[in-house]
This record gives sequence, C-alpha cells and structure tokens, in this order.
Amino acid sequence: MNNNNITLGYILAKYRLKYKLEISQLAHKLSTDKEYLIALENGNYSVFKSLNQAVPIIRKLSYFLGLKYQVLIDLYNKEYEIYLDLQKQKTNIPTIVINHSVFRLGLSFSLVGIIVGYLILQVYQIRYSPAITLANNNDYQVYDNFQYKLEGVIARADQLTLNGQKVKIKKDGKFEILLNLRQGENKLELAVQKDDKLLKKVQKTIYKQ
Repeated sequence: MNNNNITLGYILAKYRLKYKLEISQLAHKLSTDKEYLIALENGNYSVFKSLNQAVPIIRKLSYFLGLKYQVLIDLYNKEYEIYLDLQKQKTNIPTIVINHSVFRLGLSFSLVGIIVGYLILQVYQIRYSPAITLANNNDYQVYDNFQYKLEGVIARADQLTLNGQKVKIKKDGKFEILLNLRQGENKLELAVQKDDKLLKKVQKTIYKQ
C-alpha cells in the first residue's frame, strides 16, 4: 500500500492482528466498547459524536500496540476532517445572511459578554479551584514491573484518597504511593478534598503486562 494511502484503520488492524487479537479481546483489555474499535478500523466516524470522543481510545491503542500516539492522532484528525467535509456536502445547508444592523450589534455584544465571562471563569478556576498533578499524567499507562510509584502534588486542598484510602500529603503538597500491581488493568481513582468536601476526582488505569 502506498504510504500516502495508509489509513488509521489499516495501521490499527495490522498491529492488532500482529498481536493475534480479536477485536472483542482488544476491547476487553482496553475496557472500551468494541463498536468503537470496529469504527476506527473501518473509518466509520459517524459512530463518534465529536472529534474528541475517540481521542482517549486512540491513546490507549497507541500504548497497548506500541505505536506512536502523535502519528495515530494526526491521521485521525485528517480523516475526521475529511468526514466532516463530506457530511457538509451531503447536507448542503444554505447560509442565511441577516442584514439587520441592530440585531448584529446585539449579537456582537452578547458574544463579547460570553467571551469575557468565560475568561473570568477560567481565571477563577486556575486561581481558586483545587489542583492535582501527577508525575505521569497519562490516563492509561502500560507498565512492566509489579511495583509502581504513583507520585504528584496537590494544591488548594488538604485531603487526598486513593480508591477510598487516605494518602499522606507532605507540607509542600507532594505525595508518593508505592503500589503493588496485579496482572492486567489496575484502576485508580484519586479524590481531592478540602474540609471533608469532595472537590475533584482523577482516574487513571495502569496496565501490568
């Protein structure tokens, strides 16, 4: 196959077969719906409600199949854009032009208000909302050893739990936990709290090969 004609689906199917995996087996290992994997291999992007819906699945596939994530996501973005263009051509919805100057002015003010409100909200969240940062922030990680050190830092919060168990936090907000992994998927849920009130949750899966 010409390199210019290689699709995301071709690459995913090729490497899945290389590991001698049925789609249902791969879906089970990745904890995802097999219909999404079928859609990606067939280039059927109508299954996904948005561009970003498939991104976490592609990230998991890249880790599990040993492929470069950026190469896969670039192919996906390119193919999804082509899919959207085809959908627009099918619908062929005419553009409605409104010339009413007062309406346009009101719309402009509304848009400015929405943008300003959004920026204020973002600044507020960055400054005052709780934060948790992991040393490895990938939500799906493939790992070889039986022991894994989960480490990171929290801010603007005073409590942290891992799968319901309290985690010791240092004065500077840093924490580290030595985990004993079991074979296969190890699902982790970190909950950030302040004054016994749940503020934020972070989920991560570590796949022990």
